[in-house]
Amino acid sequence: MALGLSDTLFNAIPLPVTLASIGMPGCSLLQSAEVVGEAATMTGATTASYGFAIPNNPALVGMHLYLQGWAWAPGANPANIIVSNGLDWQIGY
Repeated sequence: MALGLSDTLFNAIPLPVTLASIGMPGCSLLQSAEVVGEAATMTGATTASYGFAIPNNPALVGMHLYLQGWAWAPGANPANIIVSNGLDWQIGY
């Protein structure tokens, strides 16, 4: 998993960004990537589970976290990596 705090900018680059130039045609980066490489647990042939502890802090209510899954996919493209659609988690609602 990759987690980000924005779905509009990655550094100063507007999102989404195509990943074709790094060997992933048809894939796009949909969020900033402040945290990369979080592991998901496979729960079936086509499903996975991901848990993320959120502190019990009222200041976080309403905050958004943006997630996108990444997976090794040998032969799918030159980079051998594919990405999922993005998720928008809003805390506290």
